[in-house]
Amino acid sequence: MNGTASLQESALVSFTARNVRCYRDPVTLSMQATRMANKEVVRELRTGAVEPERVLPCAGIFGANASGKSVILKAFLDMRDLVLNSFRKGNPDSGIDRQPFKFDSSPSDSSGFDLELIIDGASWEYGFEVNDRKVLAEYAHYYPRGRRVLVFERDEENLVFGAQFKYLGKGIRPWLRKNALVLSVIGASEEPEVGKLSQWWNRNLLDYSHFSLRKYGTEYTAIQANIAPDNKERILRLLRAADLGVSDLEVNASGSLDPRDADFVPPEIRLKHWGDGQEVIFEPEDESLGTHALLGWIGPILDALENGSLLLVDELDASLHPNLVAILIDLFQNPSTNRRCAQLVFNSHDVTILDSHKPYTLGRDQVWFAEKGRNGASTLTALPEYQGRRDEAVGRRYLRGRYGAVPNLDPSEIHLAFDH
Repeated sequence: MNGTASLQESALVSFTARNVRCYRDPVTLSMQATRMANKEVVRELRTGAVEPERVLPCAGIFGANASGKSVILKAFLDMRDLVLNSFRKGNPDSGIDRQPFKFDSSPSDSSGFDLELIIDGASWEYGFEVNDRKVLAEYAHYYPRGRRVLVFERDEENLVFGAQFKYLGKGIRPWLRKNALVLSVIGASEEPEVGKLSQWWNRNLLDYSHFSLRKYGTEYTAIQANIAPDNKERILRLLRAADLGVSDLEVNASGSLDPRDADFVPPEIRLKHWGDGQEVIFEPEDESLGTHALLGWIGPILDALENGSLLLVDELDASLHPNLVAILIDLFQNPSTNRRCAQLVFNSHDVTILDSHKPYTLGRDQVWFAEKGRNGASTLTALPEYQGRRDEAVGRRYLRGRYGAVPNLDPSEIHLAFDH
């Protein structure tokens, strides 16, 4: 795909992983709207089928510590890494870099990933199966007019391209290895059609865990503020809405603002605070952890909303007041602020999100619970599977263990640790 091309519209429909990290059995995160959806937030995308695809802008994952909430996001990135790098960074003698379930799987047990996407008005299905040594299976189908078209299918011995994609086979077969994905080879070329599928991982999937944001988040927001005056004004409005006492901001930048350039110098952002009738500039070290957290989220959120990207966020509520968390979610849920079908997949411990009664609150099919069993394997369950009432107090019932996914604490063990 041409490096200057951009994706007009994309949306995640579903993601499935199996034998990946703490998930032994297949686990699926669906962004497809159900009859339980909050109708105010559902996006209808035309794909050539008779009925439009109804997708959700947000999914929130809740659960105890070490339950598998963050692992869903990591599984996305495991799949992305293989798509983008199995050809570029591998060699004929290297294996497959993967993270299978650790407790009862063997090296011969395969790991699998499947994805459903909408890109530029067409539905795509893509997936693969790998072990430690090679690609066992891989496929890609798309639906340009509502009917399935074979792009390619692959097993250990054969690779078959659909009729209109046979030209791809001639170009990539000489480069294909047993430990490299077909899509990874295609992504290294400038192929215009299937390249959209490979480039989605690079252009439309944004990962910003709270750990990386502590180091890079404010730099990213500073770059966003420096790109255009409109961005700076949006950032200021969000900071003012957070009631932080911020009156203005300034960006100190020298050299290139593109991290890929040799003269890139991380920019710094300083906030001006109003107090006692005067403005005072705070140094970054004088700002609270919550202010840093909010600054870290704003840049990636603006990027996602501007480009219609999928944003993965680990611990959205880290150091943020629940009202601020609600505002950030609302930016994706509200069609007036999310005009390009950007999507947010996050995990959180903030149960106040579950009982919000605002117009753009999370619908029941946007709430997921991660839970780890005694065998060490995690499961992911959508709230509607518990068949509760629409008006039930989800947050309160969750804390009481109604849906599982809460820690089984033993106070006696805590006291024994200090019993001399």
